[in-house]
Amino acid sequence: MGKRASVFIFDFCELAYQRNVLNYANDTTPFVTADSWEEVGEELSNGAAIIFEWLTQNQMKGNADKSELIANNTSKEIFVTIQNEKIFNSNSGKILGLTFDNCLTFEPYINTIRKKASQKISALAT
Repeated sequence: MGKRASVFIFDFCELAYQRNVLNYANDTTPFVTADSWEEVGEELSNGAAIIFEWLTQNQMKGNADKSELIANNTSKEIFVTIQNEKIFNSNSGKILGLTFDNCLTFEPYINTIRKKASQKISALAT
């Protein structure tokens, strides 16, 4: 099993290198820069199709319903199609447990930590 997993990882890393994909553990994040939002959506859809095809060929399963799209500094509605499902852009997302917004600030993450700390302090005070 270990050798097979190593082959999967190396093979996927080669795919990721060719397709502008960041990968860490089980978190895969394709990214695109382009001249128009339509081109961004199209390129991300194509990249996602290649990733999901690779997963299928290697007897693995991706979860389109766990996919998120974050387009920086825009309120324009764009989408990516993954496995016939449209994923629309959102104002914030989570990568490796770190939440950030579409302006690439850490405000949502800081607010989450602040809320958790407040709850813990309240529990200690009672």
